[in-house]
Amino acid sequence: MSFDIKTAVTALQEHEAKSAAIMHAGSILSTDGVTAAPEDSWEGRARTMGYLSELEYALSTDPVFLKLLKELEAHADELDQQTRRQVKVLLRETDRIAKIPLEEYTQYSVLVSEASNLWIKAKNTDDFALFAPYLEKLVAANRRMAALWSPDEHPYNVLLDHYEEGLTMDQCERFFNTVREGIVPLIRRISDRQIPKYPFESAEYPIPQQDAFSHALMDMEGIDPKRCTLSTTEHPFTAGVNNHDVRITTHYHEDDFVASMYSVLHEGGHALYELGGDDCYNYTCLYGGASMSIHESQSRFYENLIGRSRAFAGPLLRTARLFFPEQLAGV
Repeated sequence: MSFDIKTAVTALQEHEAKSAAIMHAGSILSTDGVTAAPEDSWEGRARTMGYLSELEYALSTDPVFLKLLKELEAHADELDQQTRRQVKVLLRETDRIAKIPLEEYTQYSVLVSEASNLWIKAKNTDDFALFAPYLEKLVAANRRMAALWSPDEHPYNVLLDHYEEGLTMDQCERFFNTVREGIVPLIRRISDRQIPKYPFESAEYPIPQQDAFSHALMDMEGIDPKRCTLSTTEHPFTAGVNNHDVRITTHYHEDDFVASMYSVLHEGGHALYELGGDDCYNYTCLYGGASMSIHESQSRFYENLIGRSRAFAGPLLRTARLFFPEQLAGV
């Protein structure tokens, strides 16, 4: 019997939709946990995250689905470019998941959720000892998974490849050695100079005004408020589930509005990259961008190449003065 490409691709799309729904639920739950959820809600959230990881594991390791991927791979020349890429990415992802025992896979999801809660408490109380046991567990878990994925490879190479396919420690070392030659002498020259102090650095910047300023910055970046929201958290991050639903966060300091300003520009860069994706990638494994490095390049582009440029300084100051007229008078 001949292989029915149309039926197989439809089955692939149905699987992708189910997987995207699980990822959607997990992402929103995780984001809520570090932005709006009550402090003592972590245990129930960790249990739910564990259950969602069970569903994800079952979906990814389903023998029928794995057979479907292999058959589509064998007929790759009959697939369009996007579907071929989906098959390649999914084969890589399912192979990695299948090598981890179910119990360990779900326990890791619970561990990450618990560790996130403890990290926030440890940071706010300056108590590293509180978080240290979880850090040890996280490192040990990642080492175990790396050994299961590629037992003959250095664990850090395995983990690097997970975030940036093909990247190795040797490549990083060569790159950083080159950068170090120019950066270290530059840092020494800077440290020998007196750092100027400005009156506005010691002023007080009320959080409500900072929040309004943050939304003005998002508007300057061209971020659609109907598709992207801003929340506060302990450490800024971006979470997106499709190009119509991206969440960015920041952290306010009343004595330093600049810190949040650049966080918003940075996370806004992440958001713009995800918001700019084509609708056809939504609810597939291809949503979210080409790679972690490309993603970070977009956030740094908006934060540094634009945000810290002389050309942007004028418009930035004019906008900031609308919210902090007294603090920035004469700047």
